[in-house]
Amino acid sequence: MFIRQVFYGTVRFKQLIACFTKVFYQQNSGTVLRGDVHMYSLYTYLAVIRLQELTFPQFRRLIMVKDAQKMIVFLQYLFHEETLRGPCRDQWLGIYDKEYTDGLIATLLSFMPDAAALIEELQEKVYLTKKQAETEALQFSAGAGASGASQSRTTVPAPFPLSHPRPKPMPIEQPPPPPVKGQPPPPPREGPTREEKAIEAAKQRNREQAAAKYSDPRHQPFRLKTLERPSNLQDVRTEVEEQLAKELTLQPGKPKPVPPPPTAEVRLNAAAILREDALYKKKQLEEAQMIKRYEAELRDQSEFDEWHAETVAADKAAREAEIRRRRDEMAAAQEAAIRARQQLVQENLEAGRIAKEEAKALEESLQQERHALQEANRQQRQRVIEDRQKIDEAAEKLALDKKNKAEEIRRQEAEAARKLAEEAAIEEAKRRDLIMQLRAMEKAPRQCVREFDPTEAGPHYLLDEMSLVELRERVALMKRWQQEEEDRKREDNMRRKQDRQEMLMAKAANITRIRKMAQAQAHARRHHTKVAEVEAGEKLRTRQEDQALVLYDKLESKKAAIAAEKARLVAEEKRIRFEQQQQAAGASAVEETKFRELLGGARRELIQRQQRAKQEAIVYEATNKKAYKVRMLAVKTELKAKADYISAYDQKIKELTADHQRSQAEDSLRKQSIVTTQHGSQEQQRALHESRKYVPDMHAETRTQRLLKALQAGEILAD
Repeated sequence: MFIRQVFYGTVRFKQLIACFTKVFYQQNSGTVLRGDVHMYSLYTYLAVIRLQELTFPQFRRLIMVKDAQKMIVFLQYLFHEETLRGPCRDQWLGIYDKEYTDGLIATLLSFMPDAAALIEELQEKVYLTKKQAETEALQFSAGAGASGASQSRTTVPAPFPLSHPRPKPMPIEQPPPPPVKGQPPPPPREGPTREEKAIEAAKQRNREQAAAKYSDPRHQPFRLKTLERPSNLQDVRTEVEEQLAKELTLQPGKPKPVPPPPTAEVRLNAAAILREDALYKKKQLEEAQMIKRYEAELRDQSEFDEWHAETVAADKAAREAEIRRRRDEMAAAQEAAIRARQQLVQENLEAGRIAKEEAKALEESLQQERHALQEANRQQRQRVIEDRQKIDEAAEKLALDKKNKAEEIRRQEAEAARKLAEEAAIEEAKRRDLIMQLRAMEKAPRQCVREFDPTEAGPHYLLDEMSLVELRERVALMKRWQQEEEDRKREDNMRRKQDRQEMLMAKAANITRIRKMAQAQAHARRHHTKVAEVEAGEKLRTRQEDQALVLYDKLESKKAAIAAEKARLVAEEKRIRFEQQQQAAGASAVEETKFRELLGGARRELIQRQQRAKQEAIVYEATNKKAYKVRMLAVKTELKAKADYISAYDQKIKELTADHQRSQAEDSLRKQSIVTTQHGSQEQQRALHESRKYVPDMHAETRTQRLLKALQAGEILAD
């Protein structure tokens, strides 16, 4: 996880790290290697961004595992106040704001005591190691000199006696040119000028002449001769417009028929195979959970689904009714808002009219104040012009004095510059003569020939000294080792690719098998659905025929019953008429009995309706409670199954993540070991190269120095 965070941080703060490494390499180009830029980038991110979170002891552990020489240069540059507040801050301000940049610099400066202690420890480690190596070399050389015939002389480095160039003289500063004095502006004049008055009078005369000319009855009414001529301009315009419209009207061609859809086989890639395999595994898990739930509850959720569909339909109807009610309320609210808006507009218009009147009065008062201010400014301007005339005279006198002084100073500076140029020319002639003499002496022929033997090592008495033949043999051996390592890595990559290909082939075969099985099941379902539809149609037709026969029988029986009822009613009517005739006197009693029976029937019907409604309400409440319990049980079961699936999925993800991190850690350790080995070999080669480089003996005088001293002393006369 830490490695992933560091990698993400280096990508996120790429610009900040790039700015620092750019300045770091510019100012330390002779002490750092370009191949270590990635290492310095990682340590820059850890020090600048994550040092407070990482703590300095942990950062010290990361520093100590690297080469001390490289880390000394990095830490001395990073934990330096002038560097941070100078080029680093300038580069970072181009990316981030000032507060954030100052916060980063303050955080680094707070760790300067710890960084100073770490730098001292690294310096002690590096320089003590160098001193020990030098001591051992001296002891070895001393022992060899004591045992041998003569003692070898060591080379002591010393700087070259190079001459420093003389700085160029500063250019003579030229005096600034005198300011340009402009002419004063002409005095303003009030009213129009003579030219403007003459132009206005000419315009007025032209207007009067034109009015007198066109007021003559001979020229009225005014007509244009061009309009009275016959013309076909309208016909030509219409023809051109029709031609242009025909050219601009799109004439679509005959469309081609739609090509048939492609029938090419879709080839699955690795991502599609893994995605479909995960989908099938998820479906298998859901089916297994469904079977497990069925075994535990001994029922399925078809009844619940049917009840749920009915409930959803009822909720949808209620929701639509609620929407209609809200739509009506919103329409009424909109009408009220429109009326309020109209009233507000009227109030705003009235307020605007009042504000315009006040603004008009204020504008009149401001106009009066403006006229008064212009008059005061005009008087002030006249006074300033009078005062400036006096100032100009004094300024001219002062400028004349300054000009005389400047000419005197310029003359003195020119004389001094001429003397300096003469002295420089004499010195340059002497130097050129001396250089020509030295070059003439150096061009004298010298004989220095030495034969080279590739099988012998140089007589420098250095560690790991070898001949050219041995060096080539070791280089060939190292190349063979690198080739073997590359072949081994290639075989590992091929093996991993082959294992992955076999896994993908197995999953693809499983997917093909599942697809064929699903295709067969779908075919069986379609066949079963068709058979069921045919059987349902046969049953429906049979049931309709049976119902038609039953309906015919019922109609016949009803007809017979109606006929019998008519006959009975006729007989009953005859009997009632006979009884009414017999009981004409008791008609009122019969009517009262009939009303009493009707009232009792209505009472009994009301009681039965109330009891039936109460029973239906009880059944409805019981059904709702049972449905709620069933629904909550189903929800709990579904949530439990979902939680189990999520926990299993998380556990699997954790295992896969741990395996991936473990493999990444092993790969990283292996790469680090390889890089460490390569860096070690590079450091050895670099140290060997540094130890073998030529360093002149600075205590002994060179031939050129001896010739120069002899020439200066006059012992040698140049040709």
